[in-house]
Amino acid sequence: MLVENSCFYPLHWCKGEINIYTSDSLEKFSSHESVICIANHRYTHDWLLDWVIAEYYGMLGQCKAFVKAVVAKFPILGWSMWFNEFVFLSRSKTGQDLSKIRKSMEHLREYSIPVWLLLYPEGTRFTKEKHAQSMEFAKERGHKTLKHLLLPRPKGFHESITSLHSSNVKAVYDCTVVLGGDKDVTVGELLRGKPFKMSVCATRMELDSIPTEESECKKYLFDLFEEKDLLFDKMLSEGSNIGRQPSEYSLPSSQFYSEPMKLRSKSLPIEPLYTTAIWFFIVMLPVLNWLVSFAASSFTAFIVVALVLVILNIGVSFILNAFETKKSSQGLKKKEK
Repeated sequence: MLVENSCFYPLHWCKGEINIYTSDSLEKFSSHESVICIANHRYTHDWLLDWVIAEYYGMLGQCKAFVKAVVAKFPILGWSMWFNEFVFLSRSKTGQDLSKIRKSMEHLREYSIPVWLLLYPEGTRFTKEKHAQSMEFAKERGHKTLKHLLLPRPKGFHESITSLHSSNVKAVYDCTVVLGGDKDVTVGELLRGKPFKMSVCATRMELDSIPTEESECKKYLFDLFEEKDLLFDKMLSEGSNIGRQPSEYSLPSSQFYSEPMKLRSKSLPIEPLYTTAIWFFIVMLPVLNWLVSFAASSFTAFIVVALVLVILNIGVSFILNAFETKKSSQGLKKKEK
């Protein structure tokens, strides 16, 4: 229910323009199979954008993800993720994280209903500083440099794929998300209802076709991200043309994106709108009614209510500003003193 309410903002409040491009094979099997979804992690609220995509396919209630362990402590949101069996990783204790992934994959094999499990192979959100360090590492190790993405971290991907070979999880969905003009969308802009444009290209890969030998699996993931970087660049340049939205995307000579990903016509999901409306009437209307009654009882009560609302607004604005300006140091090398 909380996730549905979160999707209300980009879908209905902001009236975001969301263009979904998928391969025919993905359209054929989507919503009917358990999969690992991998995506680029370039924007602040990628998790919310990916939930929006799942909502279009009726899979939002069956989505799980790999997330930072600290998120489990967040009131309401983190607790709901814990109850929904998200995989919480410390990202500082590799052996412990791989053990958690292994146990989670064994649990995933037991599901009798379709489940989508989201994984960000880059391991952390894109910043210019992280990108510079990532490309420096790529040059040192003889990998191709990427223009828009970070070098992927293959251990979690390899552990997941190896654990799920020959299981009920049949595919990997590769998603490439681009926001209009490559401009991030902040929490404040979502709350203010600022419109935005988003395009996603998704294709399907048979999970059992991905090699399980560690070095080959690592090469497979690096090759995928090299082509994903090219696809991102193509989406960014062609999708920015005013008045013209491409009908499909593909990279003809690609190992991964040769099958055309066509623009799909999807009806706007209505569930986030009515679930938000229901909870507003259940929770907020009684609260607002009490505040109005209390404020009308006396001039002092009116001043108290007004001050409380002002303080709450300032507090929320401060928290949002701190959240959006504070950059995660995950993935950065520690500077020597």
